[in-house]
Amino acid sequence: MAQPQETPHSSELDLSVYQDLRHIEDLWTKPDITNEDLRSVSNSLRRLLVYKELHLAANPRNMRIVFSAPQTDPLVKAARENSKLEFFQSAGVAVGGVWFGSAIVNEGGEPISIPDYHPDRMIDLELEGFLQEKVFCFNGSFVTRGEVIEYVANKAGADKTLDQIRNAWTIKRDDKGPIFAFDPSNLELPTNEFLIRSDGYIDPVLVEV
Repeated sequence: MAQPQETPHSSELDLSVYQDLRHIEDLWTKPDITNEDLRSVSNSLRRLLVYKELHLAANPRNMRIVFSAPQTDPLVKAARENSKLEFFQSAGVAVGGVWFGSAIVNEGGEPISIPDYHPDRMIDLELEGFLQEKVFCFNGSFVTRGEVIEYVANKAGADKTLDQIRNAWTIKRDDKGPIFAFDPSNLELPTNEFLIRSDGYIDPVLVEV
């Protein structure tokens, strides 16, 4: 029986997808991740996810792709109903060998009720749901995962909420785990550089990229 011939387009697409996936995998082994690294990996993610090249390569093989992500619906609902919830970040990923779970900041540090929320609960999402999932909230404004990818690929400045988050939210890692600081009074314009440094500093947008 004759084998189906692969079109040049699909062959080129397969190679592009393979190279992007390897590039992303290789980047995480570096001790210091530079601004250029992050923009490059965000461009790879934009091709794979936003432009749907990963799915275009998988569809002819009848492969179903799902993404595991933290469940943020309870956080979104709580932020919409309670003005005391100033900030959240979904995270749910390991960076530099340190696990970052969801982070929540409440006005005055007072605890609030978030029904049906568990920080370790993960859900499976199709591509559109994965990109549209809200991964940041800052003073009632939400940012999706897809918007974070575009923000980094476009060299920042296109999303004022993410600018504010990068000013207010500081993340560092050490041997004991992640360290967080929140200062919404910081009104300086953020740098266009996205970094992970060996001293432990991590740009908050990286945790969602």
